[in-house]
Amino acid sequence: MKPGVLHDRRIGASVLMASAIGWLDQSEQQQRKMREIIALFAEPGTIDDIGIGPVRDAFSDLLFPGLSTVQTRIRYLLFVPWVYQRLEAERVPSSRAEAQARQWEIDLIYSLVRGGEKGGVIGGDAKDTLKYLPSVIYWGGLRSFGIRAFTGTRGDYFSSMDRFLRSTSNGGVDSNQLVSAGVSQWHVNLPAPPEDLWNQATLDLTADEARYLQERMLTCYPTSLLAHFARNPAVVPDEARFAWDAVNEAELHPDLAKTVGLSQFFSEVIHGAALLYNLMLAEAAQRRLLPDAEARVARYRELLDEWAGLMAARRPVIDAVQRTEFWEIVAASKVNVGWPVQRFVNLWLDAVNAGRDVVDSVELRTAIHERERQLKKSLARLSNPRALETWRGDAGMLRFDYRWSAVGKAAVNDLARGLGVG
Repeated sequence: MKPGVLHDRRIGASVLMASAIGWLDQSEQQQRKMREIIALFAEPGTIDDIGIGPVRDAFSDLLFPGLSTVQTRIRYLLFVPWVYQRLEAERVPSSRAEAQARQWEIDLIYSLVRGGEKGGVIGGDAKDTLKYLPSVIYWGGLRSFGIRAFTGTRGDYFSSMDRFLRSTSNGGVDSNQLVSAGVSQWHVNLPAPPEDLWNQATLDLTADEARYLQERMLTCYPTSLLAHFARNPAVVPDEARFAWDAVNEAELHPDLAKTVGLSQFFSEVIHGAALLYNLMLAEAAQRRLLPDAEARVARYRELLDEWAGLMAARRPVIDAVQRTEFWEIVAASKVNVGWPVQRFVNLWLDAVNAGRDVVDSVELRTAIHERERQLKKSLARLSNPRALETWRGDAGMLRFDYRWSAVGKAAVNDLARGLGVG
């Protein structure tokens, strides 16, 4: 990664982190969100400079609930419980539980490497110095899928180990009895770990493991797109860039088809706002005679022309969208989408619906300028020449795919292959 790019992302990170300085002490949901935000700075083109991410997150939760952009492969939904069940089986006390769990998670990295795994291994490069353990990354998802019965944080879990061990001190108590007694930490049907887990593991699911995760997805989120893929397992081709490229709308439940259609609509339409923001940055850079600015202005005007062509081709879909229904579906996700975000999105959608030229719209340019200033304060690039100098030409350029490329496609394919499909 180029030093300038890293510096650019650190500027954005400082803005976000300033408003969440105590995130480690916050709720599980807030911790997950902050990890996702931090992860964005490692992937070019994903940073949300104009603050429309909450709508993206809403559709992400509706389509692929329980998954997160900082996750990799779904067998970790089993690896983590197996590590923690080992703590319980070996009766590790609270005083040593966290350190021991970390060591076993590090041991798992080496086991996966010995098993021939490369991509998708969390900590494959960092190994012993890994900062964000798999248990940190998957803790929320484990609860979301009902795999983790324990309701607290990892810290709470470690602190409660002594109490848990006392509650099971009689021995000879099977997992079903623990569930009925209200003391089990994990789902009763969790598959047993393979014998070679600590010696030569892989990220591939066995048939039993795949059937278990399939059941969890269908039980916990039966109306999601993830459940549709679980119900109709198939290996998705590489060319399926977005989730809607991998499904037949006619095969979806009407409510799910509506959600998928609106997610595609939003991804396509709002991409123009990101393009316009980058054009405005390029124009500002051109006025300051910064390197490559003229070529970037030409590039973004060309990309906006292509986007306008897509909008023209998609006109029947755009005209058919009911705004009230759009916001009702977003609200169903339970993601908090504040009024400033709704106002900006509505302003942009109004312009697209009316077929207006967005490129030279003073109203839309002003709105983008204000959104950046509201979010980044003195570090807003359009207002701060020093911040503008850190721009490397592509801020927030990737279209929203709602966790598909980060984890969704891999989860769908892992499940299908585990079930013997494809």
